[in-house]
Amino acid sequence: MPPLNQFQKSCIALAVGHALVPSNLQAATINVDAPGSVDPCTLYDAVDAANTNAVVGFCESGDPGPDTIQLPADTTFFLDGSVNANIDGLLITSEITIQGNDSIIANDYLGDKRLIDVLPGANLTINNLALTGASHTSGGGAIRVDDAVLTMNNSSLSNNDAEYGGGIGGEDSSITLNYTNVFGNSAFLGGGIFVGGEYSTLTMYRSNCGENIAAFGGAISSKYEASADISQSRLKYNSAFWGGAINSKYGELSVESSRISLNGLFFDDGPEGATSALGGGIFKMGGDLSINDSELSYNFSGFGGAVFLTGIPADSPSPSIDATLTVNKSTFSGNVAFKYYDGDFKYSAGGGLAALKYTSGSITNSTFGSNFAKYGGAIFAESESEVNVSAEVELTITNSTILGDQSVKYFPYFDGPGFVSTFFSGTFGSAMYATGSDTTVTLSNSVVSSSPRTKAQELFAGGED
Repeated sequence: MPPLNQFQKSCIALAVGHALVPSNLQAATINVDAPGSVDPCTLYDAVDAANTNAVVGFCESGDPGPDTIQLPADTTFFLDGSVNANIDGLLITSEITIQGNDSIIANDYLGDKRLIDVLPGANLTINNLALTGASHTSGGGAIRVDDAVLTMNNSSLSNNDAEYGGGIGGEDSSITLNYTNVFGNSAFLGGGIFVGGEYSTLTMYRSNCGENIAAFGGAISSKYEASADISQSRLKYNSAFWGGAINSKYGELSVESSRISLNGLFFDDGPEGATSALGGGIFKMGGDLSINDSELSYNFSGFGGAVFLTGIPADSPSPSIDATLTVNKSTFSGNVAFKYYDGDFKYSAGGGLAALKYTSGSITNSTFGSNFAKYGGAIFAESESEVNVSAEVELTITNSTILGDQSVKYFPYFDGPGFVSTFFSGTFGSAMYATGSDTTVTLSNSVVSSSPRTKAQELFAGGED
């Protein structure tokens, strides 16, 4: 049995504690005073009092049970560096709930300083609070969660940045967002949120991620077998090279009753920047991807306008992990895959979905309509022969409609002169393009057709241009 990490130990300790500690264990409520008050209980002191179960400054003592910190309503607190300048914001080491009451915690410090650091074994719940303007050179611009638990309800993360996880950076942790907005954050990995480690989980319910920017995972990046569950949420206007909205490697990714739209690689000086972009909505490498009762629309990239899916080869430095796709009762529409450089449009594939080697999956009761690419407007599937290795791609499509389309005039970002006529000259498989000796696409009770506006071939199988 592998050794337990701190998060697992904390869960066991908590369970044992509930069995051994009397049920009447007290919990304190610590009231924070507004900045500028006389003899104030400050935010820093309130957190210290809750962590240490002692009187700190003008704040009353916390108790051994989970404590609540009450902020005054509609108040802005600046962590300006004049207090605890060498500490990364509020250090959480116990079980604490912060009742924000529509207040704001912001960074008014010129240097790098995150707002909240949730340390190993701690458990933080944040209600009705906005966190904004923070920056850090490593993980978690606004909040870092290290081997701990974070829950955010009716709150927001905005305009924060970091190396990974501009809003939240979590490792080996449990992170839950309910009715929470994540917007305008930036990072190299996970502009809005980063979760890493096989024990990490991200649960997002009825929340929004918008206008976040990263190199990998504009809104969300989950790596190293971390799992992410996105339910009844909206991801829109996020930008990244790989995974405009979500970049997921190795772990499970579930999208349920959600909308992922208008994500991709945004550019200021023409579309050249999208040349190497993969997965305008979702980039998935290895592990399970489930999309149920959801809509992916108007996402764009160089390869896989809505979704780019691939397994990890056996000769990779990383462990070999196949990718598995399940799509049910979902719609892919208006997504675009394109590459543009040297003044011309080049190879682009899988306007709706690009499935590459080491992948298998099923598409059921779903519709792909008005998606665009040079190869496989709706779906592109390609296996790749390797020495003594099977790199199969297997897709089963049941009770679904797969439509191709060559007209891009309804895509809101591209209406320049001559764009439409140039872009799709020489299209192969306006609906679906399947190639490679180990590629199998099985159709059952499904329709594959080009759009009535086009005369392009619906299905191209097994050939090269």
